[in-house]
Amino acid sequence: MNSLDLSTGPETQIRFISLGMVVLDEIRFPNGKTLFDVPDGSGLYSTLGARIAVAETTEPEKIGSVVLAGRDFPNSLQAVLRDWGLNLLFKMDSSRLSTRGLIEYKGTNFKDRTFPYTTPPLQPMPSDLRGNPNLRS
Repeated sequence: MNSLDLSTGPETQIRFISLGMVVLDEIRFPNGKTLFDVPDGSGLYSTLGARIAVAETTEPEKIGSVVLAGRDFPNSLQAVLRDWGLNLLFKMDSSRLSTRGLIEYKGTNFKDRTFPYTTPPLQPMPSDLRGNPNLRS
């Protein structure tokens, strides 16, 4: 697994770090429309929430996130995450696919839906922080 460390330096003190998953969803609607590679997952949303909380400050680099990604992880999503100015650790595993899910809505009320993972989940763990001086707690 290759690591792409986008951290800002050893002097940065992280105030929040997400070890949640980033999931790429396929979303199927009752009308037949399908969306692909929709960013989702607790890792993404918790990181986004923390980033919004510091939006008025000059310290977005104090928000950390570990992203485990497979060979199919979209470069465009990597670019978006980098644009947030975060302290990111991407761990790319070229031997696996990214965590993917399928959200399928069964009715027009958006209450009836299913969600299975379609690939084995890549779950960040505290051990993924080893070797990165900024991403520790």
